[in-house]
Amino acid sequence: MENSLYNGELEKAFRMALRLDRPGKLYLVIEKIADSANSSMADFYQKMRPIISNLSTTLLDRLLSYTASWNSHSKMCINA
Repeated sequence: MENSLYNGELEKAFRMALRLDRPGKLYLVIEKIADSANSSMADFYQKMRPIISNLSTTLLDRLLSYTASWNSHSKMCINA
């Protein structure tokens, strides 16, 4: 996962963090994707759409669970 992050393979790092049940790493990956989106929400959505649309139901459920948790923390809710 660290190698994927280092090499800029953010989609691979996202999927790996989600599969390995690593919400902290997943949040960092989402932050990196947001940073690479040139401060544009539309660009961020375009980068996230193909990643999220190919998730299985189980992984999508896990992602939504993490998002709900992140939204309950004020310092994390911006990227959630």
